[in-house]
Amino acid sequence: MDDKVLKLRDATRALLRHIDAAPAYDKMADCGCGGVDPYRSDEFEALIRRAQEALAELEGERPPGEAAGPSAPTRPACAIRQPT
Repeated sequence: MDDKVLKLRDATRALLRHIDAAPAYDKMADCGCGGVDPYRSDEFEALIRRAQEALAELEGERPPGEAAGPSAPTRPACAIRQPT
């Protein structure tokens, strides 16, 4: 693989590992009791999934969604779900 592709692969792998280890959110809902409920928008989830699939394809692996099977949830449920 080209050196630039290797750098992009390694950076993408590190970013996805970080998102899994320290969950990142792009939306936040007011719980009404002084607390907030962070969550990921459908668009953010789709972008993460596309990056995982592209990385898996580059590395010759099965994408995470295929490896887990069709019944696996794509993301954890959120206590409060606001429209995106």
